Amino acid sequence: MNKAIKMAVLIVLLFLIPSLISAEEVSTADKGGVYETEVRATLYDNSTGSLEALGFLDSGTVFRESGRLGSNWHMVATGGSRYFIYRGATKPSVETPETVNRAVEKKVMLSQQVPVYSDAKEEKRLGLLYPGKELDVQGQNGDYFVVEFAGVKGYIEGALTSEVRLSHPDYFRVHNRDTPVYRQTSSGLEAAGYLKAGETFRIARDYGANWHEINMGNWRGYVYKGATSSSHPDFMPKPVRSDRTLGTLTVERPAPIFDNSTGSLHEFARVEQGRTLTILRDYGANWYEVSFGGRIGYINKATVSRTFATNDRFFTTGTNGAVIYDNRSGQLEAVGRLLPHQTYHRTRDYGRNWHEIQFGSSKGYIYKGGTFPTTQQYPIVSGGSPLVEVRADKRMTVYDSSRGGRTSIGTVERGTVLNVTAKTGQWYEINFASKRGYIYAPAVTPTISKVIQPRQNYSHQTMTRDLEVLEAMYPNLISVVSSGKSVQGRDIPVVKLGNGDKKVMFNGSFHAREHMTTNVMMNMIDEYARAYSQNRTLGRYSPSEILDDVSIWFVPMVNPDGVTLVQRGSSGMRESSSLIQWNNGSRNFTSWKANIRGVDLNRQFPTYWSTISNNPGRPAPQNYKGRQPLTEPEAIFMYNLMNKHNFLAVMSYHSSGEVLFARSRLNGGMSEMSNLMRNVTGYPILDLTSSRSGGGYSDWIAVSKGVPAITVEIAPFTGAMPVPLHQWDRVWQRNQHAGLAVANHVR
Repeated sequence: MNKAIKMAVLIVLLFLIPSLISAEEVSTADKGGVYETEVRATLYDNSTGSLEALGFLDSGTVFRESGRLGSNWHMVATGGSRYFIYRGATKPSVETPETVNRAVEKKVMLSQQVPVYSDAKEEKRLGLLYPGKELDVQGQNGDYFVVEFAGVKGYIEGALTSEVRLSHPDYFRVHNRDTPVYRQTSSGLEAAGYLKAGETFRIARDYGANWHEINMGNWRGYVYKGATSSSHPDFMPKPVRSDRTLGTLTVERPAPIFDNSTGSLHEFARVEQGRTLTILRDYGANWYEVSFGGRIGYINKATVSRTFATNDRFFTTGTNGAVIYDNRSGQLEAVGRLLPHQTYHRTRDYGRNWHEIQFGSSKGYIYKGGTFPTTQQYPIVSGGSPLVEVRADKRMTVYDSSRGGRTSIGTVERGTVLNVTAKTGQWYEINFASKRGYIYAPAVTPTISKVIQPRQNYSHQTMTRDLEVLEAMYPNLISVVSSGKSVQGRDIPVVKLGNGDKKVMFNGSFHAREHMTTNVMMNMIDEYARAYSQNRTLGRYSPSEILDDVSIWFVPMVNPDGVTLVQRGSSGMRESSSLIQWNNGSRNFTSWKANIRGVDLNRQFPTYWSTISNNPGRPAPQNYKGRQPLTEPEAIFMYNLMNKHNFLAVMSYHSSGEVLFARSRLNGGMSEMSNLMRNVTGYPILDLTSSRSGGGYSDWIAVSKGVPAITVEIAPFTGAMPVPLHQWDRVWQRNQHAGLAVANHVR
């Protein structure tokens, strides 16, 4: 029979081989017979129950059989295992090939196709072995290992192999054919994919006598032990070492899983349609990095889809980031962008295709495509009450400072309107996907609106919030430049309005029940700033001209503890029992003038302090001048403020009498300022030049500093009570231009 016929017969018989091998028993009869191949003869393994080609013998190669399988197969020893050669491709030989009788020195794995030679000089090739096969090495000759090949001595190049470490109980290697990985369902095991021959995986646990359990990310896989052998972690590239994930994906059609540890893609598994995998990373435009059998693998995005559950709270953006849309106009408008590969909070699942996020005090919408559910998260910041509305003058970056420094977390498009929740220095704070985001204040334009609502019992809390709004709305005009502290630790803010180097000062609420003076101060700040920004006049005054030359400094509430006591009573205050005692046993504090320690702050200053009249000599609702000048923190703060700054005029606002108290004949400047305030407000001047009863702030400034200082009483005499709110319009009409008039006078 010629070689062509023998090859044809061989091909036909290949279809019958599995049944023949399973039907006949292996025989060791004629063990030791020597044969020669007439054509290239394939080496087969049937350890898995079906034939697997492991390599071949070249035509003319002499080999020694170790047994027979039925009448058609030689059994041969190769590298510590037994394999089979079809007898139809061989003939008896009279040669005496050299055999290997040495102990095994080590075990190696073939990392690629490996030729087998008759000697270390490569003079004659005996055949070829395919990669993934483990061989026993029984000696070494230079760069060549001695192995048993079909019962005879063979040589392979050591560089084409890798040494097999001692087997590890937590790892297995798939035999020489692909083997299924199963998923357990309510109806039993279901094939979920395949592990490629020769690949190593980590065992999550031993599952009974016949199965390995492996970690498939968000589910467990099961592999038949009979299709595997022990392996070592050295043969498992890129194990999963982190619990951080980007959620899961669903396989839409059967897909390969690749390894890229060698720099090129190598398929090591396949996964069936409908299975889910855990995403470790969004890897470029076309790939997801996934967890598969304890290994890092790569799956093509075209073969999978992503879904979000309604209760998913966070998502991660992909390579291209994501556009933020606003739909308040009824149409989608791009207003910003989320950065690539970052995690963001969503306030809710918005239909099939959208995430809803917090965007300022409004909502933004993100298309789900290209985003992934994730278990990563961060502390949620609530929407926050709006402070001021701003419009972006250009595309601008949003920063996060929660970890120190400033990290970019997104962008805002030019023209986008945002509600700001706070201002810190040159930065506006916004809510950006439930994070505290910061945008650069000079890059936006605030929306100008009326802030102060003066017809109310104006509290310290309201003043504090309104100053935050005003400072945010007019960042280049208004600033809280310093702040003192009251006895109870309340802030005493000092507000600078304007950009001029020359300075004048207005203050209010030295006396607790006279808190309408704070309304006057705050309304001046609001009205002057608004007119400045709109470049319009107030009466005959131009704020945009005056405030570029002169700064008006306001201390709207010198006595915040006393004002709070008058408005809210003593309940909850530490000094409650003493306050009631000093108030003649009454819990009604509406008549209270002093600070929280019963000291009249406008009797605390050194000038003529010793000659003050009507001093009760102890803490009281009014008139107690204290043990000595400047014992109270509020008075000390105002004393230091005057000493620190070169104020050219000081107006101290009080509430009862519609009169100007002034030492108007003290000097020419004092006379001019008194007449100016009389002309602006319509209040008469009560000259105190000759009075030696003092201790007031204006007394000290006028006499000791020589600076024009006037006490302005804003309302008709009301007795020992706050000015009624129905007087507000009258008060404001008389005082609305006073600040600008004084500032204009010192230009």
